[in-house]
Amino acid sequence: MHIRGLSVDVIEKSITSQRGNNVQIRINDVISTLDDLLAIPSSQVVKIDYITMPSVKYGQGISAVINLKVKRLDEGYALGVNTMNALSTNYNDDGIWAKFNHRNSEFGLSYNYKLNGNSDVHTESRQLFRNSDGAKKTIFREGKYDDCNFSNHLLTLSYNLQTKKNKVFSATFSSNWNRFPDRELHETVNDDGQSYTQTTLNKSDQFRPTLKLYYAQPIGQNGNLTAYVTASHSKSTYQRGFVTDMLDNQYHVDGKKSGILAQIDYSYTFRDQSAFSIGYQQDAAYTSNSYHQNDFSDYRMHDDSQYLYVDYSRNIARLNLMLGMGVSRNHFSEGTDGYTYWMARPKATLQYAATDKLTFVYQYSLDTGLPDLAQLTEFSKSENAYEITIGNRNLEPFHTHKNTLAAGYDLGERYFSIQVDCDHSPHIIADKPVTCENNQFIYSFDNRADYTHMEFNFYADSYFFNRKMHLYVMPYFTREIVKGDYVHTNSHFSVNVGGNIYLGNFTIDGSYSSPKETLMGETLIRQGSSTNIGCAYKYRNLSVKLGMRNIFNPLGSKIETVRLSDIASGTSEIRNEAFGNMVYLSLSWNLVKGRAYKSKRIKNINMRMDDGIIR
Repeated sequence: MHIRGLSVDVIEKSITSQRGNNVQIRINDVISTLDDLLAIPSSQVVKIDYITMPSVKYGQGISAVINLKVKRLDEGYALGVNTMNALSTNYNDDGIWAKFNHRNSEFGLSYNYKLNGNSDVHTESRQLFRNSDGAKKTIFREGKYDDCNFSNHLLTLSYNLQTKKNKVFSATFSSNWNRFPDRELHETVNDDGQSYTQTTLNKSDQFRPTLKLYYAQPIGQNGNLTAYVTASHSKSTYQRGFVTDMLDNQYHVDGKKSGILAQIDYSYTFRDQSAFSIGYQQDAAYTSNSYHQNDFSDYRMHDDSQYLYVDYSRNIARLNLMLGMGVSRNHFSEGTDGYTYWMARPKATLQYAATDKLTFVYQYSLDTGLPDLAQLTEFSKSENAYEITIGNRNLEPFHTHKNTLAAGYDLGERYFSIQVDCDHSPHIIADKPVTCENNQFIYSFDNRADYTHMEFNFYADSYFFNRKMHLYVMPYFTREIVKGDYVHTNSHFSVNVGGNIYLGNFTIDGSYSSPKETLMGETLIRQGSSTNIGCAYKYRNLSVKLGMRNIFNPLGSKIETVRLSDIASGTSEIRNEAFGNMVYLSLSWNLVKGRAYKSKRIKNINMRMDDGIIR
């Protein structure tokens, strides 16, 4: 995946833009996962469409789309193995897959198993509370999780039919089972000079089968009709709470959720290569979560949405124009409470090629943000003896104005770009000011804050030594402002750097990301720096990579949370030291028997299962 501006994390199995935004993966226009991508022999990739300015039909929050055009075997089979195993700690992510082809049909089978130990996860926190009578209380905590393994099993069966008239039907059934048994955090607490121990329990078990259906057919020479349906059902059990010498507060949740998502889309390409598409999306979900504590609380929730969109793109001399308009309806209800929210969602992109090398881009979109189901559930969750989090069923959706202005200069071997983003979200869902009742501090959410996010970044990359070395750098500056019943601001500078060296069958890669910060409401999240270095060797259909994560950083990955409240301030951090100086070995192998297609190229086109459980 040597595509300019993208980062691939072999451990997290994720593809993001250099700015950390979401990248959507599609295979033959079907939304797919990185595991699906890994189960494709490179010999079967005909073309890669790299869509840097997705239109409204691709959804919200998508910064780029990778759409692989894959030509399957006429007759034969393909099978393969993809593994990633840490050599220095308890972490692995392994998968096997197989595909069998006969005439117009392809049958597929895959299984992925993930295991992650938690014996090296540590926590620290310092909190300052100011009671309603003015008294102050300082609390220090230091903790460590016990040795417990998170596990995930994913089994997928698929069938694909492609006729000579290019009609396509695809059916995929998957079952996902993940569990976190008996995860306990043991903390030593210093409460204004008095010391005691606290044990926090976190235990989960979830099973989710999913069925996906996809159909596509050409209409005439220039039209294309696609439709898909996804249906899923999840069954979850979750247990959380804390125990001290003086207090025992735990709860247990039995959760069920059923949901369906359907979309139909028609697109047409005119003779002048301008394109038009229209589509409709419908989803609906029913959630039932039963909380068992001192009493029984049952929350039954229904949420659904409808989305109708059209978009049009056209090249006019050196100007590429894309215009899209969507209208969405979002509905939520719990008993007699709920909301119905209508919103127009326009999106426009203008790209002007001033020269063959210099390009200017402006993009505007109006997006919708929805509350999580857990935020809407008014169940009182005790974090410890002093802190309580409770939902707010009166939360409503909000909208975000997104503006992007960019300029890119492409010299082939070298590329430079400057980008400025400005996002504004009036009435965003954010922290409600903390209140104190009976010496307990209550956290919740409301729609009373306005949020502004501004970012300036510069990106540059270059090839050296006849394209045997590639280096990139991207420094960026962010400014965030939250205004409501409180005012908080944050400014932050960060940088991403990395590169690759190609030596025959060997590839050496490395990257560094400096610490990042995100402000939302009265909470500031600081994510620690990360480094990766690795050496890969490819021989025919076998690829092997030896790498190290967070080299020279024994503390591993770290996330710090800063509370900015006047009456309940504090700093807490959680770090996984197993990810410090972590050595891993990854392997990819496939065997293809049958007719293979080797031509491939990259084309640059200028164009929610939330279970609602409170955790």
